[in-house]
Amino acid sequence: MSRNFTAASSQYLYSNLPILGATARPCTFHCWFLPVTATDNGVLMMSLTAGTTNWRQLGLRSSDGKLGAQERELAGASGIATSTGVLTNGVWAACGAVWTSAASRTVWLNGAKDTNTDAVALTDSFDTFRIGGQANYATGDIAEAAAWNVGLDDAEMVALAKGYSPDMIRPAAHVAYWKLFGNAASEADYWKNKYDLAIVNAPAKAAHPRIYYPTGAF
Repeated sequence: MSRNFTAASSQYLYSNLPILGATARPCTFHCWFLPVTATDNGVLMMSLTAGTTNWRQLGLRSSDGKLGAQERELAGASGIATSTGVLTNGVWAACGAVWTSAASRTVWLNGAKDTNTDAVALTDSFDTFRIGGQANYATGDIAEAAAWNVGLDDAEMVALAKGYSPDMIRPAAHVAYWKLFGNAASEADYWKNKYDLAIVNAPAKAAHPRIYYPTGAF
C-alpha cells in the first residue's frame, strides 16, 4: 500500500533528524507518485533547515505538470532542474533527483533525465526531512521513498524507474527507505538507520505500485 496525501489537509510525514547530514552532496532522492492533479505545486521529498529558506526538494512545478529538483540557499540563490516530460493524472510516475555538486542537479521522470548547472552554495545544515509537503503540499499517492548519500548513476536511476526496489540499488550508500505501506501510526524506515517518520494530519492508506523486491523481502 501507499500513502494518499491531500494538499487541502496539509498532510505530510517528517523526521527532525539530519538524515543526510549537514548540506552534504552528492545525494539522491527517489519515490513513486500518482498525482490527482499533476499541475498542482507540491513537495514529494524535502531536506531542509527548520525555520529558514535553506532546502533541497523533489516536487511538482505549479501549472505545467512537470517535475523539479531544486536547491535554495539561505541568502536566496537557487537552482532547479525541470523535467521535459510531464506527469499524468491517475498514473504512477517514477520521480527522482540527483544532486552531484553545488553546480549540478538532475531531475528524473520515468527514466528520463534533465540537468541544471546553476551554482548554489548552501551555507547552513539540514536538520529536517519531509515527505508530502512543506508550505506546498502534494495531492496524490506516494510510495517507495528512498535517499542515498551518493549520486546514483544513469543505469541505477533507470532501474528504479523500472520498478526495482530501492534496497537493490547501491546498498552501501543507502541512507533511508520508506515503503509507505500505511499500516502503522508512524512510517517505518526499512533500512538499517531506522529514520522512522512521524505522521501529520493522517494521510490515508492507498494502493501501491508494482515493485520488484529481493527474494525474501517483505
